[in-house]
Amino acid sequence: MKAYLFAVAGTVVISAILSAVAPEGKLAGTIKTAAKLVCLIVIAQPVAKYFVTLKNGQSAEFFEKTVLSADEDFINYCSKIKVASAEQAVETEIYETYALKTDAEFDWVLCGDSKEIKILTIRLTFNEETALKNQATIRKIQSELSERYGVTVTADVFKAAES
Repeated sequence: MKAYLFAVAGTVVISAILSAVAPEGKLAGTIKTAAKLVCLIVIAQPVAKYFVTLKNGQSAEFFEKTVLSADEDFINYCSKIKVASAEQAVETEIYETYALKTDAEFDWVLCGDSKEIKILTIRLTFNEETALKNQATIRKIQSELSERYGVTVTADVFKAAES
């Protein structure tokens, strides 16, 4: 029953989002109609399974695996966006605080049933000139980020292409 309620709630939420972002015109009506149809099918699925039986005598579960797969994909998508936002925030903070341009990259995983994001390492990339001129500052940044996130922070250097 819990899975069914989550399936209905997820379908309704996704339908609402699709309806909200649908462009004006004929396409919007088609999208809204399709979303309503999907919602109706998901809501009616428990009733339909009493009328539809498979050859082995078990009832058909139309959406069970599809909804779980879609939920996993959505969680991964949202997690990637959240990590990218955190990377951008670190880059901005370093630039505003120390006037150093860097690329920040987080190595991360989703943990457990709650799907919490766990940051494993942070990699900062500086160009060669910046790294040579600001070694002490980069060590300070590494120390602060390591303390804040509780992970290892590495600083990589890339050579600028010679012209």
